[in-house]
Amino acid sequence: MNTQPNVFNLVTDVIDASPGQGIWSRTFHKGKGMNAVVMHLEAGEELTEHTSKHEAVIHALRGKAVITLGDEEVIAESGTWIHMPAKTPHSVSASDDFLMLLYLLK
Repeated sequence: MNTQPNVFNLVTDVIDASPGQGIWSRTFHKGKGMNAVVMHLEAGEELTEHTSKHEAVIHALRGKAVITLGDEEVIAESGTWIHMPAKTPHSVSASDDFLMLLYLLK
């Protein structure tokens, strides 16, 4: 667990340094109250329905995806911000190459 300030450039230090294809994720911060992850899904890829024991925030950065939250479908594009309570069934299906930030709140 990190107890010191954590400062870096998210684009050059995390996104540009990660693989550019397929599904990948990189946790760039682990803290007492939050983990922060950058995640990429290539067009046509999906994360099947699952739940998390933590509440979470998704912030879409690039591309487009259909995010299903329970019975609701959301079209997520650059700038879309989604809060999910813990144990919300959700899935992600990338229409285009999709890049998002995921914050898991503990």
